[in-house]
Amino acid sequence: MRNNKYNLIHFSEKLYDEKVKMDIVPKPDSVLRVFMAYKPLKEKVEVRPQTFFKGFERKGFSVVEWGGTVVKNEDISYLECLINNKDVYVNACKIN
Repeated sequence: MRNNKYNLIHFSEKLYDEKVKMDIVPKPDSVLRVFMAYKPLKEKVEVRPQTFFKGFERKGFSVVEWGGTVVKNEDISYLECLINNKDVYVNACKIN
């Protein structure tokens, strides 16, 4: 990321939870999943600020997952979702 002039960065919450299922036994009391997708850019683009969840309270057995990916050129529909901040429209975006 440091070598790119610009990076379009998006943290997927709802989209990631819906597309990438997780099954843990025993079931956790609290779960936090963070997924960062970024796309290297040559030019600056204007995007709406992203809003984030209100917070996370650890209770009992807690699971925290952190992950990320580079959005490649063939994932252009996902990039369009990031630019338009439309992660609530799950069918319009894709994660590979």
